[in-house]
Amino acid sequence: WGIIVGYDEAQETYSIRHPFVWQGDYSVRYDEIAEVDPAMFWFNVMVFDGAKSADNKALHRMALMNAISFADGTRLGEHKWTQGFAAYEQWLEAFESPDLPSITHHHANMLTYKREFAAEYLRDLSGIFADAVVPLAAAADHYEGEHAILEEFRSLADVGRAGGYSDEDRAELGRLLRGALEEERAAVANIEAALKLMDGS
Repeated sequence: WGIIVGYDEAQETYSIRHPFVWQGDYSVRYDEIAEVDPAMFWFNVMVFDGAKSADNKALHRMALMNAISFADGTRLGEHKWTQGFAAYEQWLEAFESPDLPSITHHHANMLTYKREFAAEYLRDLSGIFADAVVPLAAAADHYEGEHAILEEFRSLADVGRAGGYSDEDRAELGRLLRGALEEERAAVANIEAALKLMDGS
């Protein structure tokens, strides 16, 4: 996902910033942006309704429920991609296959920073849901543990990207993935426990 951060009327372009474009902002012409089928345009725009309060408890509960539904694969029922726990399990199966995807490092990179943000978010919620501080902190701890494991995984995946993975590499990557999945399951279980405590908030 990118964000429009500026424009150039003379060139008729918007400046776009994206977290995976490390070279900096890039330009998109006005006529390459639309609010319709993204297959017809290079860049598709979503318009948000407006900012919501950071103290909105109902909004935070919804975000946590979404995290659980992503984990169990029910958030996007029509989506063709495997999600959550099942995605981890599919990844593990790949290490037992002779056709291991070469973009493993990219997958690890995306998960690594997302779990770091998840831990920070849960710690922030402790100031909003006093009754759920303990499970929220535990969930954050598990996401931090998952983040640390995925950092190791990403480093090893980067090494194997150039020359392929040895049997020892595959075994170690599989071990790390199992550890990360265990931390993910524990984090989600604590989020579920926190939501039960929030019911009366």
